[in-house]
Amino acid sequence: MSTQRGMSWTLGVVLALIALLAACAQPTATPTAKPKPAATATTKPAATATVVPTATTAPKPTSTSVPPTATSVPPTATTVPPTATSTAVPTATSTPKPPTPTPQPATVSSTIADFTLEKLTIRVGDTVVWTNKGVLTHTSTSGTPAAGPSGLWDSLYLSPGKSFSFTFTKAGTFDYYCRIHGSQMTGSVTVTQ
Repeated sequence: MSTQRGMSWTLGVVLALIALLAACAQPTATPTAKPKPAATATTKPAATATVVPTATTAPKPTSTSVPPTATSVPPTATTVPPTATSTAVPTATSTPKPPTPTPQPATVSSTIADFTLEKLTIRVGDTVVWTNKGVLTHTSTSGTPAAGPSGLWDSLYLSPGKSFSFTFTKAGTFDYYCRIHGSQMTGSVTVTQ
């Protein structure tokens, strides 16, 4: 019986080692969730053998030093100085307008005849030339018959065919009359800018 017992024990140890080697040879390194059942050995039906599990130590894995294949270098910040770039910025340009021509002073003719003085409209800087085309003597005098001469201009006596001129330097409306014929002969000159 001792031989049989020794064989059973040896067989149990061998089966346990095979199971252990099989577990170590598996490609996954993670342990399985289900433990493998312990191997039981049976011999002849007449004799029963009980395998008593024995504590076996699994071989300790040996650590081997593998030289590193890649060296980890901490990243460094590289500051790139800004470069000057030229960006065309459209500027507002105005199309030059031709200068507004300054109106040249004009000479405006006014006829004195048949007891009539004209109403004129001119610009500052214009000159009015009064010409007596009648048969009687007349005047061109600034003011009104009621108020009298204003003193701005006075032609004195204009015989037939004679002329008198005056240049207007400021805007406004200026009344005038004939001092000889009074309220029968009145007119006005309107001067604009």
